[in-house]
This record gives sequence, C-alpha cells and structure tokens, in this order.
Amino acid sequence: MDIKNNIQYDHEKIKKYIFDIEALGRSDSALRKPLFNVLRNELLIVQKAEEATLYDALEARQRDGKLVDKLETENETIRSLLKAIKKSEPNSDEWHDNFVKLKHHVINHFDKEERKLLPKAEKALPTEEVAQSFDDKKRALWNTKTMVEEVSACEDFSKTVRQAA
Repeated sequence: MDIKNNIQYDHEKIKKYIFDIEALGRSDSALRKPLFNVLRNELLIVQKAEEATLYDALEARQRDGKLVDKLETENETIRSLLKAIKKSEPNSDEWHDNFVKLKHHVINHFDKEERKLLPKAEKALPTEEVAQSFDDKKRALWNTKTMVEEVSACEDFSKTVRQAA
C-alpha cells in the first residue's frame, strides 16, 4: 500500500468526473447535476481524508507547514466553489463559470500535491501507515449505502459518456 499511488488514483478519478461533466455540455443539465453530486462527494471525501491523515502527519513532524497551509487554503477555495455550484442551476452561466474555476483550482491543487507534497511525504512519513489511515478515513466517510449506490450509477453513466466521446 502506498499513499502516493492511492492519492494519484483518487485524483485521476476526480479529474475524469470533471472531464465527463465538461463533455456533457451546457444543455445536458439533467445529467450534469447527478454527476456533479458524485464529483462533489468524492472531492470532499478525498480532501477530508488527505487533511486528516497526510496533512496532519506532515504538520505533526513539522515538515513544510507553509505548503500544508497553502493546500488547506486551496481546499477552502474548492469547497466554496462546490457550494456555489450546488446552489446554482446546472444550465446557468453562474454554474458554468464556477465549474470552469473549479476545474482550474482542482487541477492546479492536485498538481501541487503530486509534485511537492507527496515526495515530501514519502521521505518523512511511514507511507504504509498513512496510506492505511487514508483509506480507513475515506471508508468511514463513504459509509452510507445510498451514497455508494449513487456513485455506482454515476460511474456507469460516466463510462458511457467517455465511450461516446
């Protein structure tokens, strides 16, 4: 088990959701909404798990607190965008504009984590322990059957969108 591979896997999955939503176009608001909800849930869970395990472990070992603080601030920006998108209509300009901003922030944030944070974590932390803790935290957050069913349905839909593109 490896924290770097676990997080990169989650990042790729989230980016696929973003690209799938983008591929739907503005007219498919009925389809964008449920897929966005899955993206939102997945993103929030990964953020919370990263903060509770990886970020906290690095801060406890006093390894680059400035980078962790910056990443936590970026997570707040992403959460604010998720809230704004959720409150707006999926076919509105506001939804589209905020989604474009979200995509930009998420991709840049993931890049920073993968290029700067994860290499430091691999050197400074017991990566197997952190990976197990990360997975346990995500599992605890994904503990409702309804959420799992919703994600499964949207993952099937997401695969269909990718095949059609």
